[in-house]
Amino acid sequence: MIYVREANFNDLEPEWRLVSSIPSSENGFVNAYSHISREDFDKALYEMAEQAAGIDIPEGFVPQTTLFIWSDMQIIGQARVRHYLNDNLKNGSGHIAIWIAPQYRGKGIGTAALREVLNYAEDMIPEEEFYLCAEKDNEASIKMMLKNGGRKVGENSRYAFIRIAKSGFPLIPNIRPLETSEYPILNVFLYEAIFIPDGVEPPPREIISRPELRLYTEGFGSGSADFCLAAELNGKIVGAVWARIMNDYGHIDDETPSLAISLYKPYRGKGIGTLLMKGMLELLAGRGYRRVSLAVQKANYAVRLYKKVGFVTVSENDEEFIMAAELAPEKG
Repeated sequence: MIYVREANFNDLEPEWRLVSSIPSSENGFVNAYSHISREDFDKALYEMAEQAAGIDIPEGFVPQTTLFIWSDMQIIGQARVRHYLNDNLKNGSGHIAIWIAPQYRGKGIGTAALREVLNYAEDMIPEEEFYLCAEKDNEASIKMMLKNGGRKVGENSRYAFIRIAKSGFPLIPNIRPLETSEYPILNVFLYEAIFIPDGVEPPPREIISRPELRLYTEGFGSGSADFCLAAELNGKIVGAVWARIMNDYGHIDDETPSLAISLYKPYRGKGIGTLLMKGMLELLAGRGYRRVSLAVQKANYAVRLYKKVGFVTVSENDEEFIMAAELAPEKG
């Protein structure tokens, strides 16, 4: 899970280890505390707090908040958010500077980290767009910005200038295994997964207690093919995909797991379902399963999603398609 926290004294030790390791200047990210000693870092944290509060800001500067980027329990990077723009920032470095430790680059982590920084800064800055810049030859940073909804608006001899509309940056969830303690939420998503045609009254929530639906979640985790991935945004689980071998509507045989996927309504149609499905297909393939199946109502918009990630119809009835995706090539 990628998240950000403001500089604080509770995290002093890991903050110091990261800050002291950042070069004084790399790819346009300037670090005034490179190689700082542990004894001097307390003063540096006070300076960061004063910068965020706008205390003793040098002429030509604006208040800025220092954020540390975390992956689970490990600090992996740093970001600075300038609270507003002056003329120099409008034509220069903009609102946000971000640095990711080298061992975490090239893995999509930077994109997710920038998304968390943008989310943090959205209500702070008054401008309608985020202003960012990157060195022209730093393709990874530019790509990270573009993946977050950025557009290139110009360049000079050294920098490319990127703008991201506040309403334009996409939702980039953290896709992770669902923890055992979180399994009860599958009953919530099971109800959300029920397809309700337009104009039809939703069924009562007690419907998930029916035997044909209960088998999707009852005792989940006890089977060798029980796997679940969650989509998490800002610490909230907004969707899940789970698999188990069960005699459900999409059952093909006793060696093929069946899938169920569900998202809260506000998060549908934003690409999150595709990320969940691709993650689950990769997980099952890695565990040696050769195919996976599901059932879907013919009128359900999700049919397009399933086809997009490789499912094909193997049978059908009046109301449903039974679909399967191959996870490994057949052996001759």
